[in-house]
Amino acid sequence: MVNDVKQPLSVYAVSHIGYSHLQSGKPCQDHADLWQTDDRTGITACDGHGGDLYIRSHLGSRFASEAFRQVFGALDEQTPASPDQLKLALLCAWNAAVERDLSAHPFEEAELAPLDDESRFLLEQNPFLAYGTTLHGVLAWEGHLLCAGIGDGGIFALRGETVTPLMQDEDEETVANLTHSLCEERAGRYLAVDAFDFSEYDGVLVCTDGVLNPYLNLDNFARSFVLPVVAEARRGNFAGIGAFMTRLGEEIGIGDDVSLALMLKPAAPAEEGKQENENRG
Repeated sequence: MVNDVKQPLSVYAVSHIGYSHLQSGKPCQDHADLWQTDDRTGITACDGHGGDLYIRSHLGSRFASEAFRQVFGALDEQTPASPDQLKLALLCAWNAAVERDLSAHPFEEAELAPLDDESRFLLEQNPFLAYGTTLHGVLAWEGHLLCAGIGDGGIFALRGETVTPLMQDEDEETVANLTHSLCEERAGRYLAVDAFDFSEYDGVLVCTDGVLNPYLNLDNFARSFVLPVVAEARRGNFAGIGAFMTRLGEEIGIGDDVSLALMLKPAAPAEEGKQENENRG
């Protein structure tokens, strides 16, 4: 998805299935999205957990993206909201979407058949577990970046060749391959909401852990993935980015689904001239 060229920010979002889910026959659990209005731009990258217990996490990730848009898209300067209010509103919006889906589509035996007794019991106690997902979203509005995040994956601000993590899941209670999730009973404890000055950055990228994990560290991730993606986006080569994401999911990554969403300010004149010279060469 690419934005209208008349918009002040260039935006792009893509999700692609990983080879582990292709082999198991599961749908892509990730959901990346973008949206724009006259005065705001939003991007999201959400990762449904995809484990045996999370039988509807491909829906949970979409509901997370929609909840972010619903809550942050309705912000009004006349009615400012605190981080705690925004966290509560996000959780309520996601929970309401899950409740509507469960009401319209109760669990079927075919969904539950592969589960053991313990997993069935867990879903009986908390059916929201079936929809478990992370959320990373950014809204550009009134010169600010308003961010929300829970779970692995990340939000990264871009300035020149510097890539800065804005929000990370650093809680020491996460172990092994576990991550915090919107489906947790204490999700509000781990959901983070913060604001940053957009004037300090050239753009921002959000992604799921399927994009992050193939790279050894932040420096390698920035040099080998983020900066090349930004350069291709500056050239308008979104098809090339999409093709690489397909390879990352299906061939060269860790087998997980992959998602990214990107928003970029217009290139400075000097940078535009440099790119034109590179294209001529």
